[in-house]
Amino acid sequence: MYKNFDYCIKKIPVNIHNDTKSIISENIAIFIPDKFVLHEQMIVEEYHFVIFHSTPPPMTIDKKQYLFQKGSITCMTPGKKIIVHSFVNPSQSKFMTICINKGFFEKVYKHLGLEGKPVFVKINNKYSQQLLEAIESLVFEILNYEETNQLMIESLEYRIAIQLMRDSELIPTESSNYNDIYIEYVQCAIKYIETHYSSNIKIKDICNTIYVSESYFQRIFLKYTKMT
Repeated sequence: MYKNFDYCIKKIPVNIHNDTKSIISENIAIFIPDKFVLHEQMIVEEYHFVIFHSTPPPMTIDKKQYLFQKGSITCMTPGKKIIVHSFVNPSQSKFMTICINKGFFEKVYKHLGLEGKPVFVKINNKYSQQLLEAIESLVFEILNYEETNQLMIESLEYRIAIQLMRDSELIPTESSNYNDIYIEYVQCAIKYIETHYSSNIKIKDICNTIYVSESYFQRIFLKYTKMT
């Protein structure tokens, strides 16, 4: 277990932590609780994202109250203060919290050619299916291959960080830097196909080589080659 996020775990009351699913890699921690911590101020120490699968209770972030909706994602920079208020149906709460190491998130931001440090103009956005797929892939790799496939896990950490930047509008949807990453995946796939043309190539083989999920690969390959 990585210790980078021990402080996050210590902030969760024992009665809630016992029912919280935690998936932690070196740079990303994913927490899936079954209820919110109510009426306690929490200070965010890393880049912090909350995905709401159901309508959450009212929240105060840096003294401003928000009413988030099902299907939204809230984005917070280190130092933000958050309080979750009472909720009519707490048993119906469905959400996921993602903490990303500050240094790692800022490194990815710079790798995309962006200057300064990430600042969220909007803290309330819509999350994408691509983000959910990337998270699902990371969880699968950690639970099944953590000790043997660190390269895959690292690539998924980058993918999640970039997709979070995209969903939170830190980078434009058609950012040239982001497209460069897409194109690199496609070029690697084409090179693999050319090298193994005489073999019985399967999509799974290509995806294992370039470290992306099959659904993600099929989508970007179709987008840039117009072929399936």
